[in-house]
Amino acid sequence: MSNDIMQKPPEQSGGLSSWIENDRVVDRIASALGDIMDAKMFLMHMMSEFQVTPEIRACTDLSKYRAMMKCAVMGVLPTADQVSLVPYENKKEGTIECEATIQWQGLKAIMERHPAILEICVELVHIGDQFACENGVIQHSYNPFDDKRNINTAADIVGGYARIIYTDGRPPKYHTMPVKEISKNQACAKTQRVWVRWYKQMAMKTVYRDCYSRRAIPVDPVASARLEQVLKIEDAQLGNDPMRVPEHKEQSGLDDVGALFGPADKPEPESEPEPTQTKKPAKKAKSAKLPEAWAESLDAANTVDHCESLSLDAADPNSGLTGPEREAVVNACTTKAKEIQQAQPAAQGDFLGDDKQVTHSEGG
Repeated sequence: MSNDIMQKPPEQSGGLSSWIENDRVVDRIASALGDIMDAKMFLMHMMSEFQVTPEIRACTDLSKYRAMMKCAVMGVLPTADQVSLVPYENKKEGTIECEATIQWQGLKAIMERHPAILEICVELVHIGDQFACENGVIQHSYNPFDDKRNINTAADIVGGYARIIYTDGRPPKYHTMPVKEISKNQACAKTQRVWVRWYKQMAMKTVYRDCYSRRAIPVDPVASARLEQVLKIEDAQLGNDPMRVPEHKEQSGLDDVGALFGPADKPEPESEPEPTQTKKPAKKAKSAKLPEAWAESLDAANTVDHCESLSLDAADPNSGLTGPEREAVVNACTTKAKEIQQAQPAAQGDFLGDDKQVTHSEGG
């Protein structure tokens, strides 16, 4: 079946070094990467990163293989800090395994692949910063050498914003996110340890995610498919509810700080009118049936990692699935992963000690 190579190498003997010499594996990686980079260059970067720490070296070859395939589908590299390789203890199997976790740098890299986008920069606004918005243009200044300007919790910021710079020279666009919205995202994560340890990086990643989900940037179909898959993987890893953020109008081009981020003591009313005529998702769910071969593979999946790998494989343009079928497979994989996580939380979610959780100095 087409997705078998995503779950396991064509030959189980010989270990990771011999697996990646298999032509089928190299072809599959090249197909997943597209024109982002050369497959052999990608493999060189991945194999180098697998040797960085004793914890990653101790991970099973099969888990490293799956992490490598995820990175290929997402089109990101751990050596560029776009993704972190995280060792965790699988108590059920008695092994140390490797998980690939997207960083804010990875989201930025994927978004900037759109031909209209030159750069997307996210900044967090500290409570002591000078900040204003005039005629839709943000003025933000602070002393980068101020040792009191620390961002460790939500109490340290008033919000964050993304500055979107276009290749055609048009004026930059700004997308803002108040701290209460960032905190809402944090509260919906089952895994709080990552937020507590790397609040700044997670808050920045949340602004990038919001920038994409609110369609503040042009959406390239290929980049969009990668981003959707990246966000689903992260939701499963953190235990997020995919419907965690209620729809609201994008805040941009406002003329003062209060309007932009909102006063702390005056929460905005959240009205979610129930649209009576926009019930199209129900139709989609009805017509999108799980193809038989994929249903069998999902039925056999007994770990979160296996479910995520199946989901990634479904997102591959060469999977042979139609749009509705792809969506059905990805949603089914996400649901199954959550069920496994709830049934066996220790087996899949028990990371190593705090000093061994992430191989890079920055998380999120």
